[in-house]
Amino acid sequence: MTYTIPDEPTPSTLAKLAVRPMWPLFALMFVNTGVSWLWFIANSFFQGSPYLKKEVAWIALGLAGSCLGVFAIATALSQGFIDESMIPYLLIILTVWKLGISYKVFVLQNNSFELFEYFQESVSNGAIPFIAMVIIFQQISLYQLLPSYIYLVLR
Repeated sequence: MTYTIPDEPTPSTLAKLAVRPMWPLFALMFVNTGVSWLWFIANSFFQGSPYLKKEVAWIALGLAGSCLGVFAIATALSQGFIDESMIPYLLIILTVWKLGISYKVFVLQNNSFELFEYFQESVSNGAIPFIAMVIIFQQISLYQLLPSYIYLVLR
């Protein structure tokens, strides 16, 4: 009979690339949602998180909710239910939605990351890719590259 810890991660061969989950959360705050959620999924895969499917499901829910929110705002605006002056306030609701989803994924990933960190000798420093992303995304104007609908969903 063997004993296994239910939350114990099963690291992949790319476990050296796993970073603390706070770095993808910082990417949400300082870069954009799309990059952050992709980094959360990659980090979960790298550390072999037992919650990978749950994390992907939460991110899919967040993406679906963001799409629905942007669609609802655009529809309400085109139908005359809201004035253009209300859009910034409605976008705050969308931002809170993305923060809530990201925090839930952060909590799930952080639980298994602590065990991952205990069994691994070292973890990667997430500051280097984070700073690179901040610099790159300050130089690129996604608003000009992407259609406005996609930009608002991933912003």
